[in-house]
Amino acid sequence: MRPSEVLSQHRDAIRQAAAHYRVTNPSELGSAWHGHDVEGRDLDLLVNPLPGTTLFDLCGLQDALLPRAHPTQIGYIPTHLGYLA
Repeated sequence: MRPSEVLSQHRDAIRQAAAHYRVTNPSELGSAWHGHDVEGRDLDLLVNPLPGTTLFDLCGLQDALLPRAHPTQIGYIPTHLGYLA
């Protein structure tokens, strides 16, 4: 399955998981955003961590979403690394 298809099918679940793990605005990045994604590529998401978000939150988010994306891998890029203390 292409990463953009994973995103389309699970958009609501991704938003709910993002809210649970204290990040906002999950946005596609990379090949899925440019429309060049192919089956087997990873899905890169850009997220905005809220104040107090930890690496445990980001790992929890990834763990929560991986079963939905299998076999697509998901990577995260926090936009404000200063929040991660």
